[in-house]
Amino acid sequence: MPVQGDTLDSRVGQLEFKAGYPAKATVEKLYDELDFQRAVQAYLWALPMASYGAMSDAHRAVGANSHTVIIADKLAQPRNVALTANQDTVYMSGAFDLREGKFLILPPGYDGPLPETHHHVVRSDTKIVVFDLRAIPQTREDIPKLVELIQTYRQYKLEEAAAPPETRFVSLAEKDTNFLTNEGFAYFETLARYINENPPRAQDMAMLGMLESLGIVHGKPFEPNKRMKKILTEAATVGRAMA
Repeated sequence: MPVQGDTLDSRVGQLEFKAGYPAKATVEKLYDELDFQRAVQAYLWALPMASYGAMSDAHRAVGANSHTVIIADKLAQPRNVALTANQDTVYMSGAFDLREGKFLILPPGYDGPLPETHHHVVRSDTKIVVFDLRAIPQTREDIPKLVELIQTYRQYKLEEAAAPPETRFVSLAEKDTNFLTNEGFAYFETLARYINENPPRAQDMAMLGMLESLGIVHGKPFEPNKRMKKILTEAATVGRAMA
């Protein structure tokens, strides 16, 4: 896909210097270019977070929560837009917010009590969790049995284990869903929300610093000005093409 814009040579040719120092107009162009390059790299780095965040948003939009999962009991359909989905397996998936309670998938920093009975404990380093489960048939005739089997799954908060509420299943059949990342400026809008929904991780500090220069900061609102909106919109177009 061709990307509209100046070539590097033409941009360099537009730079003006006086006594070895960049002129005012050149300084502005260089800051725009610096922010644009940072934004493109931030776009590419953030794709995993943006992808899982988009899946979480789509799950919650159709009703998934601590007690509700979605099930493709009629198999994946063209109206269910998702990466790698096929029409050979029954899917069950969900998304829940670990800030709402204590799960056997433990939120970051959890040091509270655990049940006496043995469980396989997973410690998450994010507060928003997305999961997928597939039931794989040997023949098409197995699918109804697998749909029935998959609905024996139970999901509830650890604090509700003594009297867990009923797990609800939402069918994806005949529902329009889109589990992909947003495009354009909306990509960075949602990325800013995902950054705020989850704790900063040590391995992400360098890129989080780059995002801060673009106005995306954990714990602060994302309020870009007109100039930054234009840069981020263009960067999302180039980043998507590169991806």
